[in-house]
Amino acid sequence: MLHFLHTNHNFIYVILSFIIAAIASYASIELARQIDDSNGRVKRVWLLLGGLSLGIGIWSMHFIAMISYQFETKVYYDIWYVTLSIIFAIIACVIGYYFITYLQRNTVTFILSGSLMGIGIGLMHYVGMTAIQGVEITYDDMLVFLSVIIAIIASMTALLIGFVLPGKTQTFSKYRKVSFSIIMAIAISSMHYTGMAAAHFDYNEKNILNAVNLVDIDVFKWIVIITTFTLFFVVFFLIFYYKLMKNTLDLQDTLINSSEVGIVLTDSMNKMIRYNHEFANLMKQLQISLTSEWLHMTIPFAITELKAFDVTEIDYRHLYLEVTKVPVQADDEKQYLWYFRDITEKKEKDAMIHRLAYYNEITHLPNSNMLEKQLNHWQENHINDLTCIYIRVDRLRFSLGSTFVDEREEFIRKVALLLRVKITSQEYLFHYDDQVIVIFVLKSNKNYVHTLLEHLLAQLSQSVQIKNTSYNLTFNIGISKYPEDTTNLQSIVNYASLASLESSKLSRNNYMYFEKTILDKMNRKVLLDQAMTIALNQDEFYLVYQPIICTRTDKVASVEVLLRWNSPEFGFISPAEFIPIAEETGFINRIGKWVLEKACMQWTEWKEQGKPLVHIAINVSAIQLANHQFIEMIEEVCNQTGMDPTYLELEITESSSLNYHESLHMKLNRLSEMGIGLSLDDFGTGYSSFEHLKELAVHKLKIDRSFIFGLLEDSNQEAILRSIIQLGHNLKKDVLMEGVEQVAEVEWLKKNHCDYIQGYYYAKPLEAMEVMEYIIRTNQ
Repeated sequence: MLHFLHTNHNFIYVILSFIIAAIASYASIELARQIDDSNGRVKRVWLLLGGLSLGIGIWSMHFIAMISYQFETKVYYDIWYVTLSIIFAIIACVIGYYFITYLQRNTVTFILSGSLMGIGIGLMHYVGMTAIQGVEITYDDMLVFLSVIIAIIASMTALLIGFVLPGKTQTFSKYRKVSFSIIMAIAISSMHYTGMAAAHFDYNEKNILNAVNLVDIDVFKWIVIITTFTLFFVVFFLIFYYKLMKNTLDLQDTLINSSEVGIVLTDSMNKMIRYNHEFANLMKQLQISLTSEWLHMTIPFAITELKAFDVTEIDYRHLYLEVTKVPVQADDEKQYLWYFRDITEKKEKDAMIHRLAYYNEITHLPNSNMLEKQLNHWQENHINDLTCIYIRVDRLRFSLGSTFVDEREEFIRKVALLLRVKITSQEYLFHYDDQVIVIFVLKSNKNYVHTLLEHLLAQLSQSVQIKNTSYNLTFNIGISKYPEDTTNLQSIVNYASLASLESSKLSRNNYMYFEKTILDKMNRKVLLDQAMTIALNQDEFYLVYQPIICTRTDKVASVEVLLRWNSPEFGFISPAEFIPIAEETGFINRIGKWVLEKACMQWTEWKEQGKPLVHIAINVSAIQLANHQFIEMIEEVCNQTGMDPTYLELEITESSSLNYHESLHMKLNRLSEMGIGLSLDDFGTGYSSFEHLKELAVHKLKIDRSFIFGLLEDSNQEAILRSIIQLGHNLKKDVLMEGVEQVAEVEWLKKNHCDYIQGYYYAKPLEAMEVMEYIIRTNQ
């Protein structure tokens, strides 16, 4: 026998064995990560693959290192021992991986797994040594024990890094992986070379002669090298492919779960493959359990009939969902992506936009936009019997003043409520404009419309209570019919509006049917409206003055300023015709200022000429009073013209005084403080209460001329007029009677202590020079 010393190794194979050990260690980290990150069947596949590749890698390192040893005689390997050594290596690694994966991870499991792997690797080494034929091997027991201990420690280190500290492997950098692999390669190599150091080889040719199933070492080394690197290539390719697939799936999951839309992937039979968090949240909101794996059985609304790329909206438990089905091709299998979008907020916004566009915010009635749509609908459906009732609430235009928005809104809201009471399914109610409400009646006869109008008049005649104050409505109603009045359905509202305006000229709180003659009047109205601006610029307007006589002295106390218009085109135009037009268009503010300026300038001229000074009374429209610059305008004109405010008197109508609240009182009080006299015109035609009259800062009540008609023939009329005069005196206000034309009327008024008289009995309206002559003659 010959004894061989361990002095000769092939350095190339030593380096190769070290590289294989390092690659095997690197693979162990990657495989441990895949095992820990997987579940179910995939986890078991990775466990077997990990045990197989790590076991074969360590075994390969062992045999390449043994091949590096230079025997002085040719040796062979027994194929059965070689196979057995491989099995030991694989089983040891698989068992170690299995224990650390499926058993509870604690110190005992860690030590047990590492010990079994280390012992298995030791068995692999020494069974592999036994496969060498042509030598007899004896061992140093201490070094054998040391080599096994090194194997166990190396195994424990691999398990510690791979499994026990999973959080660290997740963030393991490539450099740390390489460093760990080199350290593990040193440990595995140390185990091998420690085992080799424990062995003593003696040549024995009989082993070769008596052995069967031997493999030549020159052939065997290439089998081991090629098999090992092929296995490593396959393992790393699988790891790379799995990572690529996993990263792709993770990216898909990230994209799907970051979507604000619920997404479900199903097969062609609607079996759910996966779904994102948003879909789960939607189902939770809808109180739908996700226990079934079938989509059409999970959600309680029909989707099976939904075709590819179709979009349907579903209203379920106060949530609106938009569902879309999109086909996707996965290899040979057809799958579907289902998109569930919560459009509840969008629906609510759309509904809000619809409400704002088609309904009035104050009354919640359909507005003019909705009326236009409804008219188009009726026209498309050939509705040929329509009646339009156009209700204009005149008081609302000035009611409560411009600063009391809440009260104005409450006013029209209550008007709408009054009208709703009488509306049936046969009628349609619209809030057409700020002060206009329109009612459409379908397929009704004249008697039905007449009855409805009477009911509406009764409703609107009721007083409206706002903040402990009662207001009586002032309104006019116009009616037009389709197709009797117009064959253009879009014009029916305009025609009813014209009838409403015509009604307001005759009386308040009444209605009028549209007539063809109204169009002629409207055309004239348009022409007059256009002509007024030209008239003001070309001095077609002029002033006249009617004397007002004091009954105690029979002298002229004041003159009322009256506006006249003599047009070159239209001739003389009555104020009763053009003043309402000016009020409607707002032109009354310019005309009113012009009248004030001219009248004040005339008074100043009289003063400068040393003429007798009398008060001048000027009518003020309700629209002028509503103007927030009205007080400033009065002050400006007085200052510019030199007018003494104490000789100025403003006449406001009783109806306009009822249309205001605190804002009117403030304005009247301010005018009174300036020394301007205030009188209430057309007194007796409104609905002033005793308390209301007491609050107003007016100094004179001007009784409407209607109370003088038939005075001497009707005792009731006398009693009424006498009561009005007494009421004025009880309120400590002067009383003026206008429209007086007969001597008997003058005597009766003096007898009943009326303070002032105005009328044709004394003088008609006169121009400036004539009225001054009358004043001088009368007051001498």
